[in-house]
Amino acid sequence: MLESRQRRLRFEPAALFSVIVAILGILQAWQYSTAGIGLDFYQFWVTGQELRTGSDPRVYTDEWRARVGERYYEIGHAPGAPPQMRAVSEKRRLLQTFSSPLLYTFFSFIGSGSYTSSFQFFAVIAIICGAASILVIARVLEYSVATSILVLGALLGWGRPFLSDVYVGNVNQLQLLMVAALLWVELRMTRGLYCDLLGGAMLALMALFKPNLSAVAMLLGVM
Repeated sequence: MLESRQRRLRFEPAALFSVIVAILGILQAWQYSTAGIGLDFYQFWVTGQELRTGSDPRVYTDEWRARVGERYYEIGHAPGAPPQMRAVSEKRRLLQTFSSPLLYTFFSFIGSGSYTSSFQFFAVIAIICGAASILVIARVLEYSVATSILVLGALLGWGRPFLSDVYVGNVNQLQLLMVAALLWVELRMTRGLYCDLLGGAMLALMALFKPNLSAVAMLLGVM
């Protein structure tokens, strides 16, 4: 018992340092998200808003992209419009709607009529998903708790791919969480019919949400 207690005391400074780095990393990620205008998020949000109204579902036509993009450009330049929306509507005057229907449906549920609050809410979701992904993968790799938290802080605060993702408001963190959850199911759960069905359902969801993750299914098939 004494040896176990001494071991815990010995690792307390490392754990405290890891927590401090994690807090700084999360704050850094939040700062990046608030500094961005949501260059990618804007298109998801606009399409989600249009799907909520159900006025015209032809989001993959050039006519829709131009017409709706112009309408939201005018909304973004109306008196009292938030600076973020004004800036991003200029860069995305012609929408590029090439994502999946499931992705746009997701944004129709989480988006509100306020662009700024919707972008901030999604930034929170992205940071939480990114943090959860790192912790899950670290546990799959059997990292210690202190090391897992340290890696979380380092990647969230100073990992350029993550910071770039939250800055533009893309969905890579949501996808990473899906991959992390699949790794947990495949490597840490007891094999059986339930595990196989759950893994298959997760692969289907990943591919339907954004088809670029269909390569994961092909890789597992080859393996």
